[in-house]
Amino acid sequence: MKTRGYLKEFYRDTFHLHHWTMTAKSIDYWDDMEQSQWIDAESIRQIQLEKLRRVVAHAGRSVPYYRELFAAHGIDPAKIADFLDFQKIPFLDKGVLKSEKDDRMLAEGTDIGHVLCIRTSGSTGMPLHVYADPEQLDYRYAAVLRSWGWAGWEFGERSLRLWHQTIGMNDEQIKKEWLDAFLMNRRFLPVFEMDDKRLMKYVLEIMGYKPKLMDGYAEAFDILSRFIIANNIDDVHVPSIISSAQMLTPEMRQLITQAMHTEVFDRYGCREFSTVGHECPLHCGFHVNAENLFVEIIKNGRLAEIGEVGEVVITDLHNRCQPLIRYRIGDLAEKISENCTCGRGLPLIGKIYGRTKGVVVGANGRYLTTSFFLHYLKDYDDEIRQFQIIQESPLRIVVKIVPQPKSINEEMFGGIERDMKKFLGNEMEIGFDVVEKIKMVETGKHQAVISCVELKLEHNSEFI
Repeated sequence: MKTRGYLKEFYRDTFHLHHWTMTAKSIDYWDDMEQSQWIDAESIRQIQLEKLRRVVAHAGRSVPYYRELFAAHGIDPAKIADFLDFQKIPFLDKGVLKSEKDDRMLAEGTDIGHVLCIRTSGSTGMPLHVYADPEQLDYRYAAVLRSWGWAGWEFGERSLRLWHQTIGMNDEQIKKEWLDAFLMNRRFLPVFEMDDKRLMKYVLEIMGYKPKLMDGYAEAFDILSRFIIANNIDDVHVPSIISSAQMLTPEMRQLITQAMHTEVFDRYGCREFSTVGHECPLHCGFHVNAENLFVEIIKNGRLAEIGEVGEVVITDLHNRCQPLIRYRIGDLAEKISENCTCGRGLPLIGKIYGRTKGVVVGANGRYLTTSFFLHYLKDYDDEIRQFQIIQESPLRIVVKIVPQPKSINEEMFGGIERDMKKFLGNEMEIGFDVVEKIKMVETGKHQAVISCVELKLEHNSEFI
C-alpha cells in the first residue's frame, strides 16, 4: 500500500509532463470525491444546489446566449433559491449548439488556447463541438478514477483499455498519452483494428498481461467475447470489466461474464460530460457523479416519477468557459429510487434506453463498431449536420448525410470513401445518399449505424 501511495504522489508531481489540458488538481479532486461519495443524499443535493446557483449566475453575467435567454424568460439568476426556481430555465439542445456561434455560447474573455475543444456526435449521429476548461476536465478525470475503484482497481494495478487510444491527438499529445499509460501501468488494444487474427492476439495479450481491470466499448467486448466462446477458449480471466459507449444489454453482460470470467460494471457517459453515472458493486443502477453534474429525468416537461422513463437532462457544475445548463443529451433513462444499500449518497438513475447496437463487418473481415464512425465523422462537423451508416449487404454500405447549409463538397465524398476502404477493404462498395432528414428509431433517437448483415464469429482452428 505504501508503494502505491508513493507512485500516486509521483504521478501527481509529474502530472504536467503527461497531460496537456488537465492539471494535478484532478488527483486532489479524486481524493475529495472518495470522501464525498459517502455524504448523505440530502447534503449532496444542497452542495449541488449551491453549485447550480453559481453556474447560473456566471452564465447570466458572462455568456451572451444565457444573458439573452434569462432576460427573455424573466429569470433573475440571483433569485434561484431552490430546485423549482432552477427548473424554470428552458432546456438546451444540440440544435442550439449547432446553430449558435461559439462567441455566443462561450463565456466572454475565454482564451480558446487554454480550453479543450471536444468534438462529439454522441450516439445520435449529429456532430458538434463543445469546449471544456481545465477545472471541468480535472473533475471528469477524478470521477473516472473513482469509478475504477468501484470496480476493484487500485492505483498502479495493471489495466487494459479496449479503446481508440490516440485518434485526434497530435504527436506531442500522443507522446504524453504513452507516458501517462506507462506511469498508470496501462496498455491499449486498438478497438478499430479488430479482425479474427487481431482478436486472437488480443486474447493472448490479455492472458499474458493479466490485467486487474479492462475498460472499453460494449460492442467491442461483445465481439471479443463471441470470438473467445466460438474458439472454445476457457482460460481468459479478468477480475473486472467496465463497459461503456454503447448500451450494455443483459445478453451482452452475460456473454462477457461467461467468456472472460469477470464481473462487468456498466458506465454511462457522453463526450460532453465524460462519466455521467457508473455502477457500484451492487449493480442496482448508475450512481450519478453528483459532485460534477446535476441530472434530471424529464417526462412531458416535468420531473419523472419512480418507474417512469424520461429524457436525460444534464447541467455541468464546473465548466465556466461554456456552461451547459439543462442540456438534453438525447438519451432516455428510467427514474428509480435513489437509495442504494451500498451506503453512497450519490443519486441513482436506472436503465438507459436509446443506445442501440450497430456493427459493420468489412469485406476484409474487420468489425467496426458504431464508435468508429462517430469518432471518424465528427471531424466533418462543419460539412455534415447528421449521418447514418447502413450496411445493406456484406459488400455494400450506404452513408446517408444531412449536410450543413451550402457545404456539399464532392471531394469530401472521395476522401471518406478512401478512408473507409482502408478499414473495410477495397472490395467494399461505399455509396452516399444526401438527404434532408434521417428517420428516428422508436426511442426517438437517430440510429447512427444500422447493419443488415448478421454478426457471426465461427470457430477457426487456425487460432486454437
